[in-house]
Amino acid sequence: LSKALGRFSSPNGIVWHVSPAGAVHGLHQDGSRLRDKVEVTPDDKLQIGPFVLDETRSCSCIHWHRTDDHSKAWVWSQDKSLGTRVRLGLAF
Repeated sequence: LSKALGRFSSPNGIVWHVSPAGAVHGLHQDGSRLRDKVEVTPDDKLQIGPFVLDETRSCSCIHWHRTDDHSKAWVWSQDKSLGTRVRLGLAF
C-alpha cells in the first residue's frame, strides 16, 4: 500500500488522497467529492473499484488500469503542494 499512499493529482484535474487505512478521497475541480477504498485482491494486488495498481512501472507517478480493459487507465502524479492539501482538507 505504501506506493499508493499520499496526495496525487490526475490530468483531468482531480486531486486524490489515499490514507494509510486505505481510504480514497477525490476532489473534482467543481468541488464534487469521490470516496472509495483501496482493497487487496486475492492475488495481492491493490484495487480501487475496477482499477488495479500497475506495480511494474518504475516512474514517479502511479498507474491504475482497468481489469477488463488495459487501454483505460488513471495516471496519478504525486502532489505535495500546499494548495492541494488545503483543498482536500477543507473538502473532507
